[in-house]
Amino acid sequence: MQYRTVGKTGIKVSEIGFGCGNNAVLMVKAPYEDQRAAVRHALDLGP
Repeated sequence: MQYRTVGKTGIKVSEIGFGCGNNAVLMVKAPYEDQRAAVRHALDLGP
């Protein structure tokens, strides 16, 4: 995983994130089992 520093704060965040906003149709309209599987897969891939 690659990280970048946010401005001059010294806070480091990953370059890639797992979005769950309204534009992520899977996380809004998909069945719970599919949502859970997607999150589990992302966690399994690790940082």
